[in-house]
Amino acid sequence: WQKRIDGELTTTYPKSGLASPTPVTDGDHIYAFFDSPGLVAVDKNGNLMWVRNLGPFENAYNMTSSPVLCDDMVIMKCDHAGPSFIVAFDRITGKEMWRTERAGGLHYATPLVIEHAGRKQIVVNAEKIVSYDAGTGEPIWWYDGMKHATTPTALYHDGLVYATSGRNGPSMAIDPGGHGDI
Repeated sequence: WQKRIDGELTTTYPKSGLASPTPVTDGDHIYAFFDSPGLVAVDKNGNLMWVRNLGPFENAYNMTSSPVLCDDMVIMKCDHAGPSFIVAFDRITGKEMWRTERAGGLHYATPLVIEHAGRKQIVVNAEKIVSYDAGTGEPIWWYDGMKHATTPTALYHDGLVYATSGRNGPSMAIDPGGHGDI
């Protein structure tokens, strides 16, 4: 099947196109993100469930962060030159569950969902790496020291979060059990 969902034509960087983020699925539903119309949910047969317009965005290279699933939510991080945020929606209804402002800037990493010491966290790599409580969106810990235009998504292995700014570093291994400015 194919599904056309109308939105405003946005300016696009020639090398990235209008659909850089990777869709995610829970097996029954598909969630995709576009500068416009925004975050889109369809069922496995292509029937539109809901659309959430999250822009407009100020980003010469287009939005590239992909949606991620966490429990019954779909999480979207929207960093750009304007007011930036991370937001969680109910996967089925599209109801906004929480929204947290971010420092912003041109960062392109996809959020990482982890569970550490029994607590689910959403870790976002950027100039300031921030871990958010998955249930509330409240910041748990952060580290300010990466470079502008951070692209790589953080990784979690053997109890540590690994993050890099990309080419020429810096790179960090972080114990996600901390609180506040780590």
